[in-house]
Amino acid sequence: LPKDETPFDAEYDEGYWHLGSIEGSSEYAELEMILREFDRDLLENRDKEIKASDLYLKYSKDVDRESAYEILNKKLEEAKEETENVTDNKALEQLRKEEAKLAKEEEKRLKAEQKALEKEIKEREKAEAKKNKELKTAIKNVAKSAGTTLGREVSNALTETLFGSKNKTAKRIAGNLGSSLGRNILGTLLKM
Repeated sequence: LPKDETPFDAEYDEGYWHLGSIEGSSEYAELEMILREFDRDLLENRDKEIKASDLYLKYSKDVDRESAYEILNKKLEEAKEETENVTDNKALEQLRKEEAKLAKEEEKRLKAEQKALEKEIKEREKAEAKKNKELKTAIKNVAKSAGTTLGREVSNALTETLFGSKNKTAKRIAGNLGSSLGRNILGTLLKM
């Protein structure tokens, strides 16, 4: 800017350049200028001077280049994401290990339960078989006893009818024969 064309140097009706404000950061810069001129031709000349300036040609268009700050922040963000991914992968791997451990424990528990159930079923079957065997034995014993008694009574009645009540030897032989026949007949019927 011309040094002698400032508001301080200008008279009441003279034009001047005045830099109103400058703002900026590492990313951008903004200048606000006041251009005062009372003659329209002189104002247009000042505008042409500005547009002919090397600085105007270089800085009049917005350029959005990445600053060092943006580049470093981007690298930091990428490193942070990579660290989070590694952490997430480790956490995921840990979860998978825990799930596998729980699955093994559950499988072990289920096998133990199944084994206990199988053992209980076998014990019940054994107890049931024992009861059935005892019941069969009891039925056989009752049938034998009943067959023996029935056979003896029938034989004794026949012997008395045929030989009379005084022949004890015939009664004994017929009673033994009848009891044996009655026992065997009922035993055969129970086997069916």
